[in-house]
Order: sequence, then structure tokens, then C-alpha cells
Amino acid sequence: MRADAVEALLRKETTPIGGVRPRYEDLGLPNAIATALKALRVPAPSPPIPRAYLDADLLRGTRTVLVLAIDGLGYQQLLTAKRKLGGLALLDAARDGGSFFPITATVPSTTVSAIGTLCTAVPPQDHGLVGYRLFLKEFGGVANMIRFSPVDRSGPPYDPTGFVPVPTVFEIAAARGVRPYVLTRERYIGSALSTMVHRGAQMVGYVAASDFGVRIRQLVAGRGRRLVFAYWDTLDALCHRFGTEGDEFLAEVAALDAVLEREVLRRAKGVTVLLTADHGHINTFEGDRLDLRTRPSLFDHLAVPPTGEPRLVYLHARDGQADALRDVAETELGEWARVATAQEAFDAGLFGVGPPSDRARERVGDVLLAPKRDRALIYGYPGERIDLIGRHGGLSPQEMLVPFLVARL
Repeated sequence: MRADAVEALLRKETTPIGGVRPRYEDLGLPNAIATALKALRVPAPSPPIPRAYLDADLLRGTRTVLVLAIDGLGYQQLLTAKRKLGGLALLDAARDGGSFFPITATVPSTTVSAIGTLCTAVPPQDHGLVGYRLFLKEFGGVANMIRFSPVDRSGPPYDPTGFVPVPTVFEIAAARGVRPYVLTRERYIGSALSTMVHRGAQMVGYVAASDFGVRIRQLVAGRGRRLVFAYWDTLDALCHRFGTEGDEFLAEVAALDAVLEREVLRRAKGVTVLLTADHGHINTFEGDRLDLRTRPSLFDHLAVPPTGEPRLVYLHARDGQADALRDVAETELGEWARVATAQEAFDAGLFGVGPPSDRARERVGDVLLAPKRDRALIYGYPGERIDLIGRHGGLSPQEMLVPFLVARL
């Protein structure tokens, strides 16, 4: 199926709060990483990309799979880069006997949730990492899930051991005789999030784009079946600060493409490359950011401060006040955001397939706010940057559609 036809299909399906419906059953991030496992003849907890979209012969005979996870590289933004830069080596590699089309990110379209899914092959409601800031009942407060510590910095980090209740793809692969590796920045190795989602992998660190490319080349050159998961984060940081699709974005895409062309595309042999991303970005500006603290009536019904993302806010009601909270949210914020109950969101499959776990329900709360268009809802937690331009977490096509590229080297 042509990439534009797949894109039209994904854009067609919406949700109770608008945007793009996540396709966890066939064309989402769980299916992308399940496809990588299938290529290595390893069963996965989610189905792979169906044959209707991806020729199974493309994966046959694979012994090494390289999964490139580029933080912040949305599908639309990648097409923009291709047009403005006059082409990309990565896309050329897929054109010659490979495949390239969009799939959907997770809800929320944020790194914690999406990388959690790419590293477990299950949707967010199954692995439990359903957002960047979450109310964790077991710890009695709101946590920053990157640091895995109280969001107000009032205490030490929590223990991440055993927090994710499902096996990682690295544990699954290792049990089937595949050697799993994770390539990430040196400073992330041993972090809380890495401890949660990289269990079972041999960790390898890098410092910059230069050794990122070299390490990939070295890792895919070994013998035996190998799964190499390589995570690149710089593009996301640039988009947050400068916005997406501008000069800084284009320069970073061009630089990364050049490194990968030189070190991997030209020199690696016998490797299947799967490139995808955790989310895209949408640009937000000062006039489209609302501080929720300017709506004090909302807080009369809240048990804890707003959680989730500025592009997808979770509200936890005081006991017996869920209906009142939704009514107030509609009245106070209806112009800024679409409002839905958490039950409506779970029923629509926003966080996964089938009934959610109790922990997922607790962490999502009672009412969801999905800012309209390019707007953002800010609460102002300690250290929160309210001036970010590029944002994600919402359900817009810019945030939800990510690339899925397969190339055989």
C-alpha cells in the first residue's frame, strides 16, 4: 500500500477528543517493534505490521535488526525535511527494495509512553507509563517520570526496580537466543527510565553523533542474531527550544542523516534497519498557552494537581466529584480544549486494547483535557519550561504520525 494511502487511513479515524486514533492493533508502535522481533523469529506480545502494508519477504533471512528510534521525528516533519533538503540517504535506502509509510505513536504522544511501548511491545495501559507526570498511588504523590521522583523535588527518587510489570523486548529476545543491545547517551545509562525499560539489554553509551554512528556500525557487525536498539535524542531537544521544521530542525536532520549514511548505510552489511520515532512535534506560541492556575474553580474539585502533558492533561477528582469536575472543565476550558472522561478515553482505546489495569486507571484520573489546535495547558510545576515552542503529547497528526521505514543493507 502506498504511503499516502496509509496516511489517509490513519488520519480518517478519530477519537472522543479529536485527533488521530492510535492503531495499537496493527499500525502502531507496538506493531513496529513486534515486526523487529518477528524478523528475528521471536514471538512478540503484540501483532507485527500486517502483510497488507509490509511485504513479509522483506524481513526473511534477517539475522541482525537495527531499530533506530529518533526522538521527535514526526512523519510530516520527515517529509518536510526531505523536500527542503533535496533528499535523504535514509529514505533512499528504503526506496531500493525497502518500505516507508506512517504509523501511529502512543497516547499520550510523549517519550515516556512511546519508548516504554517500543521497549516492551505493548501499549501504555499495559506497561503503565501513561504520561510524563503521573499521580502514583503507591508512592502517594505526583512523579516526574523521567527522573522518577516527586515532581516538586520534595524527596529522593523512587526505586524503579520492578515498576514496569511486563517483560521488555530485550528480555523476550534474549530468551530466544538473540543478543539484545541498547545504544543510548552515556548519561541515561542507569537512569530510572532506562532501568525500567532496558532490562535484559547490554547497554552501550555514546557522547555525540560521531560515536553514535560508529557504535551502531560496531554493534551490527557481530555474529549471531542481534537486536540493536539505538536511541537519538538531540532532535527533540532542538524542536522544544526552536520549534519544528525550521532551520535548526533541518540542520539536525541533515547532520544525523550524514552520520548514518557514512557509518551505517555505506558500511554495514546483512542488516535490516527499522527506523521510527516516539512522536512528532507541533509548534505552540505564547498566545496559545493557558496557565490552568487562572481557572481557580477547577481546583475546587481536584484531589491532586493536574498531571499528564500540557498537550493532554489528566484531572483527578476528589471523591464523588468526577461529574462536577467534568462540568467545570467544560465551562472553564471548553474554548481551549476538548473534554472527555477517562472512561470514554479507555473505551475508545486511547491507551491500549481491552480493559485497562487498575494502575492505568489510577494514573489517568477522571477527566482528560485535549487542547485544541496548537494550544497548550500549563500548570507551572517547579522547573517547568513554559516557553517551549515545539510540543507533543497530544493527538494531532503532527504529533501522532511517525515514520516506519525498513531498509535491507
